[in-house]
Amino acid sequence: MENYFKEGDADVPMFDFNIKSGKMIIRGRSFPEDTVEVYLPVLDWIDVYITIPADLTLVQFELDYFNSSTYKAILNILLKFEKLMGSDKKVRVEWFYHERDIDMKEVGEEFEGLVDIPFSFRIKQVNA
Repeated sequence: MENYFKEGDADVPMFDFNIKSGKMIIRGRSFPEDTVEVYLPVLDWIDVYITIPADLTLVQFELDYFNSSTYKAILNILLKFEKLMGSDKKVRVEWFYHERDIDMKEVGEEFEGLVDIPFSFRIKQVNA
């Protein structure tokens, strides 16, 4: 199995999923024209990954904005990783948000309430 990497653009986030480290990063903005086309390969990759996961899978969401169809895709991603809970493998989510973007923090808290995965919330560092 190969790592999964897709460069992002103005409408699609960057995906950087590393098998060995178990670190999965989704960063940027997500409001693609065809959400299924963007997220189906990600979901398919996760299906294979969870059969041979790292001891710790760390999923980092560093999204500045996403639309409602992406909301469903994120939930599907989290539900797939949730399957690892209760096994001898661990999963954690780090949800990044800008300090003044309380809406983004709240949607992360909403996801936290929908899945059985521990979340931690981190304020994004602003590049000077």
